[in-house]
Amino acid sequence: MGEDLELTANDWLLIFLKLNDRDPIKGRLMFVKMLFVANKEVLDNKLDKVFNFYPDKHGPYSKVFAQSLLELKNKELIAEKLLKKDFSYTYTYNLTEKGDSSIKNNFDSLDKSIQKRLSLLKKAFLEQGYMKVLRYVYQKYSEYTTASLIKENIPTFCGESTNYLF
Repeated sequence: MGEDLELTANDWLLIFLKLNDRDPIKGRLMFVKMLFVANKEVLDNKLDKVFNFYPDKHGPYSKVFAQSLLELKNKELIAEKLLKKDFSYTYTYNLTEKGDSSIKNNFDSLDKSIQKRLSLLKKAFLEQGYMKVLRYVYQKYSEYTTASLIKENIPTFCGESTNYLF
């Protein structure tokens, strides 16, 4: 990553949506966990000052993330779609053409090895699904589960141990 490249929370959300040919990201919690793990495992904690991750009721979270989603949606840089599945709802996020144009220069300025690692991470998250990702995050970053309402149920709901994602 170019050391002189200062990216905002909005920039990072757009970058993640642009990765992997603009594959959509399903779920707010999946999206924030993806950013969190990328911060820890790819970006050497460079996103800490941008997102201020903290322990929340579903593990690591960021109010900055939530504010950025709303702002990007209102500016029509991302599209948010509500999907109903059985008895639950989830949001899916896509990069719009306007959002793609907006982030192109910053995306192209990212170091190619960082782009590749972030793409691999996004691919792994999308392939593994939320429950495996959640288990991975809860096991590897337990210091971010102290406020969790669900940590006692993670072994029951999420299945086998996951020591790696990508």
